[in-house]
Amino acid sequence: YVSDSQDVYDIHARRVVMAQIHVPYFGPVNLFSAHLSWPDDGFYVQFDRMRRWADERHGDGVTATLLCGDFNIKAGSDAYCHIVRSSEYEDQYLKMINGRAFERVYRDGVQDIGGAIGHDGRIDYIFLKRGSRVQPLNGRELFTSQSYGRVSDHTGYYVEFELL
Repeated sequence: YVSDSQDVYDIHARRVVMAQIHVPYFGPVNLFSAHLSWPDDGFYVQFDRMRRWADERHGDGVTATLLCGDFNIKAGSDAYCHIVRSSEYEDQYLKMINGRAFERVYRDGVQDIGGAIGHDGRIDYIFLKRGSRVQPLNGRELFTSQSYGRVSDHTGYYVEFELL
């Protein structure tokens, strides 16, 4: 659990699952799948706990660490800025669909992150730990009326990575 509550009947109880995938001729990749609470209901503490756990698991042999899932935060919001300011994880979908905004946010340190991103409506993310030995090749939105059809109230975000 990354939440204070561990009650399975509590909507605010949040777990994160982690898998370590051994990629042949490359090495282990850590993948964390999260469904975090809204900013007013525990997001900051939950994200920080997940980040610490991810950092503990990112040992010398790990080639990449990804934090993925429903973060319940809007792109460019204060909670999103919390992730940016950690200087550890970068939004890979943003990098693929809006490289200029990515550069302004993650390289230039623009103060108005929301203005740079334009509040694109996402609450689901794929964050890659800096220094990981993969890079994104392309990204797209899935589960829209044009791509596979709707499957939930969320659309999906797909990023294909290249091993470095």
